[in-house]
Amino acid sequence: MSKIEEAFKAVPRIDFLRPEEKDQHELDVPLPIGSGQTNSQPSTVRQMLLWLDPQPGDKILDVGSGSGWTTALLAHLVGPTGTIYAVERILELVQFGEENCRRMGVHNVLFFEAEKCLWATRICSLRPNSGQRRGHGTTDATPRTAKNRR
Repeated sequence: MSKIEEAFKAVPRIDFLRPEEKDQHELDVPLPIGSGQTNSQPSTVRQMLLWLDPQPGDKILDVGSGSGWTTALLAHLVGPTGTIYAVERILELVQFGEENCRRMGVHNVLFFEAEKCLWATRICSLRPNSGQRRGHGTTDATPRTAKNRR
């Protein structure tokens, strides 16, 4: 079994869907997760992971992290020595993805609301997870390059 197939078994899509979509988890179609966004179809995610070829210890930026499913797959593939930086523009989805990953025991991920980062001038300078939540507007937990717009 390939490492990607192992990741798909370890990180079931059903655990990253809204209750009203769970009965469709095996379909190879995008499924709604709220705010007009979708959980990508498995064949698309599988191909993206094949092309990316994540390795243990990699640090990966996941733009548009949504439900957290792809984020968790990436976290599984890079292992405990790697880090996934999950960025989402919709706060409700930042929270949804973060809750899903936390519930599934995924610890090597940091979640950020895109509005809080200065992407136009530089990529956020981030440290591996220190156990603090980051990027949600609290002074003590915001990365150095996050901008509090509240």
